[in-house]
Amino acid sequence: MIRSIVCIGLLAVVLGGACDEPETRVNRYSLTFSVADDTGNPLSRIPIRIGQTEIGETDLSGALRADVNARDGDRYALSAPCPEGYEFHDAPKEVLFLDTQGLAGKVNASLEIHIVCKRQARVAAVLVHADGLVGMPILVDGVPWGETGPGGFAHLRLEGASNSPFEISLDTSGSPTLVPKNPRHEMQLGSEDGLFVFEPVFSEAEAKPKSKRRRRRKRPDAEKASRPRRPVKID
Repeated sequence: MIRSIVCIGLLAVVLGGACDEPETRVNRYSLTFSVADDTGNPLSRIPIRIGQTEIGETDLSGALRADVNARDGDRYALSAPCPEGYEFHDAPKEVLFLDTQGLAGKVNASLEIHIVCKRQARVAAVLVHADGLVGMPILVDGVPWGETGPGGFAHLRLEGASNSPFEISLDTSGSPTLVPKNPRHEMQLGSEDGLFVFEPVFSEAEAKPKSKRRRRRKRPDAEKASRPRRPVKID
């Protein structure tokens, strides 16, 4: 949910005997910004701009602390462009400076502003189990990725755009007796990171029995068969 306005309060205090009207007094406000992605990882070197003024960049921890001079009722647009590969997700659109006083007369002169940039790429963690088979080639969208390790397991970390499909398959050409052959499974990334499992079950195909070839009897030569037999002389 996007917050539209951030209000910052500071008690109008007369300093050094000045008699300025509250609406013309310039006060100092202490601001703390934090910029992170949607998994909480800090984003550094993000420029923060209030109105037309850039007040600084976030450090390695994703934070920026700055003092800003403003009048009561001043309203400025807040800008913090997300880096490449990220898109805006949640942040105030503007800052409204107001002079207010907290409990026990304590002045509220500071505020923390959180900005979230959402990653455009989603991460798919894929667990592959090849039924105990080690060294089984793994393909992602038809491209070789690696092989299964001990126990037939492999862990893949893939990145892709939200709602993009991908396919995991195993190449069984090196084991011709395994069935199913070259099993594959289509998956799809969602709007968030996901965990996927590909666990085909293999079996050995039964060898086909060899058929016995019948030996054909030799037929008598047609010419020999047509010759008349000579009478046998008996002594």
